[in-house]
Amino acid sequence: MTAPSDESVHTGRDTYRYLRAGMVVVIVMLFAAIFIDSVPTDCWQGSISAYYYTAARNVFVATLCCLGIMLIVYKGSNDTEDVLLNLAGTLAFFVAFVPVSIPEAAGCRQVLPTAAEKSDAIANNFGAVIVALVVAGAIIAFVFVIDKESRSDTSDWGNRLRVISCVVLAGFVVAYFVFPQQFEAAAHWVAAVLIFVIIGAVVFINAYLVSNQDMQDPGTRERFRRCYRVIGWMMVGSVAGALIVALVGKLSNPQGDAWNIPLFALETALLLEFALFWAFQTFELWNHADRNTLISPEQQQTLAPL
Repeated sequence: MTAPSDESVHTGRDTYRYLRAGMVVVIVMLFAAIFIDSVPTDCWQGSISAYYYTAARNVFVATLCCLGIMLIVYKGSNDTEDVLLNLAGTLAFFVAFVPVSIPEAAGCRQVLPTAAEKSDAIANNFGAVIVALVVAGAIIAFVFVIDKESRSDTSDWGNRLRVISCVVLAGFVVAYFVFPQQFEAAAHWVAAVLIFVIIGAVVFINAYLVSNQDMQDPGTRERFRRCYRVIGWMMVGSVAGALIVALVGKLSNPQGDAWNIPLFALETALLLEFALFWAFQTFELWNHADRNTLISPEQQQTLAPL
């Protein structure tokens, strides 16, 4: 049997490099568009999502679509991580194509569509996503039926999460048809929150997997395990900090209509932590396609349920 050529081995490794590093580059592109739009006039929106209604709109949508594709294409080191990344990638399209509610009055540098124009755009874009989901589901089902190896690669936790993913996606589709007004108002934020929850879970999963990399130098293993755990808790801390700020504001102004959550700061922190996670993975796995090359077959057996 002919051994795989160096070129084929390097192709897989380099593809993973570009995917990991590409996520960082795409996040940088989004922040560059925000700064170019806001710095010259010192005009900042209340949230990153609000830049949908500014000159940065195309970059905002393109960033989410790029991240969605990359997260779906990226093969997780285990089945659980892979299913979570696929769900997060799919939800990124929901965030891109269902914008936040139109403000009552245009803010600085904002160009607002009419409610009818927004609804038409959602109907077109989300309708296309539904068609893509149906086609993707059919392909996945076909591969699952004919490819025994793919079925054997699934895990207990991965299969549970597949069911949950289907329920979540079906919930969005049902809401789109049955509760269109509520869908337009809430789908963006619900999808965005789910993405960050999923990415936080993926960060902690990677910290756990690193601790099981018995074919890696112990010092390096411990260093990266600690880094991923810190990033995970930074994400948790960012959310907790934003809620504390909102609570303090609410207590100081109990007659206010709503909690004033610092969305721009929270989104910025979470996106930077997201980019930091992929940057660390790029460095750690520079010479590897995925973590499985650093985990012995015996140790992988203990991780099989994941």
